[in-house]
Amino acid sequence: KDTDGQYLLMNQACRELFDVSEGGSTGVTDDEIFPPVVAKKARSDDRQVTEHGDVIKIEETVPKDEGDRVRLPRKSPVYDDDGEITALCGVSTDITERKQAQAAMARLAEVGELAAMIVHEVRSPLTTVLMGLESCQNLDLSDRDRMRLNLALEEGERLNKLLNEI
Repeated sequence: KDTDGQYLLMNQACRELFDVSEGGSTGVTDDEIFPPVVAKKARSDDRQVTEHGDVIKIEETVPKDEGDRVRLPRKSPVYDDDGEITALCGVSTDITERKQAQAAMARLAEVGELAAMIVHEVRSPLTTVLMGLESCQNLDLSDRDRMRLNLALEEGERLNKLLNEI
């Protein structure tokens, strides 16, 4: 971009990210590419680069028809031989898929934490029940009651194995 905010050159990937035709990329401004709030932020970033010589790297979301895209723009000043800033060089990386993957991983982590909490809350009373059933093994029981006790112990152990797998 020049210091007036007009794009001097835009490569194919950038044109695709911003939905700009090949012939329409030179001389275009942020107001023509982005929604107003994004264009305003871009102009503010440009001012910071041109006034202070700062390098900007800020993640931002750009609303699009097919769904929001997240990009990571980096802008830096371009100096002439006299040390004056004459243009801005920018690189924008579409990090939408990376952000979506991070969000999915965060959701999986939450599910894992919930599963661990449930396992803990179920295992505590199950252990108490199994201890009680095991103490009943020393009692003089009828064959039918002994069969029920053994079945209850087997099912308790099956639940314990399931909790271990979870």
